Amino acid sequence: MCGNRMFAQTCDPACEDLSNLDVTTNINSHLLPDADRNLGSEDSSWSEIYLEKVIHFDEAEGYSNVDMLKLNSNKFLHVTGGSYDGLFLGEYAGDAASSSNHGTVGIGYKALETVTGSAGHNTSVGWYSSSNITSGGKNTMIGSRAGELITTGSSNIGIGQNTYYNNSDSPQVTGDGNIAIGGTSTTTGVLGNVTSGDYNVAIGYNSVIGLTEGVENTVIGYSAGSSISDGSNNIFVGSESGKGSFPSQSGNNNIVIGNNISVNPSTGLDLSNRLNIGNLLYGDLSSGKFSVGNSGSTLSNTFNVGSGDEFQVSSTGDLVRINDVGYTWPDDDGDANQVLQTDGSGNLDWETVVTDVQVFTGTTTLWAKPTGAVSVTVICIGGGGGGGSGGVTGDMSGGSGGGAGGMSEMTFNAANLDANVLAYAGAGGTGGAAVSSGDGKDGGNGTKSFFGDYLKASGGNGGNGGSSTGAAGGSGGPGLKSQGGSGASADPADQGDDAGNSNYASLGGGAGGGISSGGTAYSGGDGGGNIQFMNSSPAAGSGGTSGGSGGNGTAESGNYLGSGGGGGAASASATAGSGGNGASYGAGGGGGGAAGSGHTSGAGGDGANGVVIVITYF
Repeated sequence: MCGNRMFAQTCDPACEDLSNLDVTTNINSHLLPDADRNLGSEDSSWSEIYLEKVIHFDEAEGYSNVDMLKLNSNKFLHVTGGSYDGLFLGEYAGDAASSSNHGTVGIGYKALETVTGSAGHNTSVGWYSSSNITSGGKNTMIGSRAGELITTGSSNIGIGQNTYYNNSDSPQVTGDGNIAIGGTSTTTGVLGNVTSGDYNVAIGYNSVIGLTEGVENTVIGYSAGSSISDGSNNIFVGSESGKGSFPSQSGNNNIVIGNNISVNPSTGLDLSNRLNIGNLLYGDLSSGKFSVGNSGSTLSNTFNVGSGDEFQVSSTGDLVRINDVGYTWPDDDGDANQVLQTDGSGNLDWETVVTDVQVFTGTTTLWAKPTGAVSVTVICIGGGGGGGSGGVTGDMSGGSGGGAGGMSEMTFNAANLDANVLAYAGAGGTGGAAVSSGDGKDGGNGTKSFFGDYLKASGGNGGNGGSSTGAAGGSGGPGLKSQGGSGASADPADQGDDAGNSNYASLGGGAGGGISSGGTAYSGGDGGGNIQFMNSSPAAGSGGTSGGSGGNGTAESGNYLGSGGGGGAASASATAGSGGNGASYGAGGGGGGAAGSGHTSGAGGDGANGVVIVITYF
């Protein structure tokens, strides 16, 4: 002894007996003898030892294991074999380990206690973690009792208390390639009942606690898949997804996504090959059939919508159910202008539409309801207004255009119509007469068209005669579907305005050209053109030039109704041009042009007659 340093002799095997040496002071450094030169005997007592810096343990020659520390005569800190590639810390940790257990680390009471043979590369941290592994290798366990029941299983990962453990205390797990992450509220942890199940992934508190022999299941979420026992190839994602899905704990190849979502919430069947996403989208993965909102155990068609299969598409692509009513469809797309018709029992076929179309242009004809009529569509167009005539002398305007008749359309149940109904087509207004002095004459108003008391359309108003203050265009007549186009206004000493266009009704007439006090004559404006759905229309009546008359409007054609007459041109030295007539049905007449002193103005054009069209469907 020298101060607080002690040096033990190592050269003589018969060194002094240091038994019962009681060291109570700090020993800054020790030089301990080799393994065959013991310091003290079994009853040596070291009450306090203070160690600083580095402790070196050198394996004794001829020894296969090195026990660095013991607790209660049990291994506490030791390595395995001469390779030093294993390490154990904790009472009984790696108790049976040998030099064959390469790369093995166990930390915790009884961690890897029974690992033997060639089981290597296991890592276990926690109380009883992997305490029953014998020949299983490449396992990684972290947590109290994590992997406690694994015996020969390999390449498993467990993170969390009681993963791969239940309270049976019966070592049983031989599965490979499983991953278990999560805690537990019971003595059975995540994948705690797995025996020979392989390649399962379970992430979540209490997830997959009942699985025994299932393989290749992927489960993520709190208590997800907790009822499944021997199902395989299932995917459950979401809190409690797949929980309670299998009363007898079987079912394969299912996909369940959502919180508290089961394979099939409406039945107690053990089902396989099912899809359930949010209790909204369901599928039968074996047949390729899917549904929206239908959770029935049997999906009869490729695509189903609604809890009662309100909408279905068959496996051949046929639409077989609409609004919970079944249909049988024809095998082709039918001919042009045919319609799909039912026999009242859900059998559909293409049928040629039988119609009866009658056009009434008079005022006294009765429509007689045909036998077998089902529905009747009626169209009424009022008569167009006549254009006003131009004025004479000075700063004078031409006459304005007449307004078009309104348009009405309605479909009736044939049973609600009388057997005979008067179809009255309104007359067009007469154009204003030409004058030789003063203001021009107003055009006449068109009259209404009607179908008994069931439907009517008003006539257009006549245009105003030319004057020194101008002439406002006649307004179009109102109708249930569309008002007629208004006639163009005329300004003194200026060109006549063009009438506007319309989508559904007939059009008004253009205005006549004006004249100035200095004798300058102007052209007439164009009549209105019909622009059904913004397509090109039949040509409108063009405005007159150089004292010429305005052109007549173009009659109805296809989807287009009649266009308005053009305005007549003014003339300082001769008779002015007349307004063009409106075209059928119901278009307004154009205004007449103004004239110089001593000459005659242009007359207004006549408005077109209206019409009543009756279409009967059988």
